[in-house]
Amino acid sequence: LPVVKWTCIAVRFTTGNPALGADHLHRGSIHLTQAPQSLAERDYGQALPDANLRRATVALVGVPSRFVPTDVVELLAPFRNSVREIRIFRHAEPPRLPPSLCIVTIACSSKQNATEIYARLHGTTHRDEHRLAMAFVQQVEWQSRPAPPPDGLCVVCLDRLDVSYHVVLTTACDHSFHAACLGRWSDAPCPVCRYPVSYTHLRAHETRGNLVCR
Repeated sequence: LPVVKWTCIAVRFTTGNPALGADHLHRGSIHLTQAPQSLAERDYGQALPDANLRRATVALVGVPSRFVPTDVVELLAPFRNSVREIRIFRHAEPPRLPPSLCIVTIACSSKQNATEIYARLHGTTHRDEHRLAMAFVQQVEWQSRPAPPPDGLCVVCLDRLDVSYHVVLTTACDHSFHAACLGRWSDAPCPVCRYPVSYTHLRAHETRGNLVCR
């Protein structure tokens, strides 16, 4: 294989429900180590960066907004014993409609588990339509105040959100659930704030004027 020069990039993100106002939004940057595009095009899906660039958190990058949280849960189901926490970030500023791309970070129980997920998913195709691109997360840098960490109870099952016992998934609107519970929620809006997870749902809720729980 040719010598690969891995790239370090920073991607700006926003989380939170825009319908709740600017005070509920959180901004920052995710610093990633990513394979160059030319490598992905040659289908070297198993290529890995040097060990000193690997981390215990990996990311799915360039994820289409139609790739809803339940798709993430389904994709990572084979790794549920290795994953501790999943978080979805929107690219940059939130427009009225959800952006076309998101980043999904996957915090694992060890660097070895993260490397396994990277190696098994990078360059593969999900449901024969979306080619998966992975990266290692070097740092999540919040611009001002960070989004609140998962805490309290999962509103679906009313059990505690404890990453020691359950995989916890935090959606782009900053609400956290057990991944297994959210996996049964289909692609419906957020159970807490009704933030839509797809273009289809947002248009439907705009029509009904029901973007936020009343």
